[in-house]
Amino acid sequence: MSVSLHHFIISSGFLASMFPKAVRRAVTAGVFAAPTLMSF
Repeated sequence: MSVSLHHFIISSGFLASMFPKAVRRAVTAGVFAAPTLMSF
């Protein structure tokens, strides 16, 4: 579970570095995705 979350964070950071305008959206998605992943 932690591995998937770690990979997600790295992917989000990579995308954020390429698309600065999507940083806020990526962070918001991560905030909502984390509890969902934890529930499984």
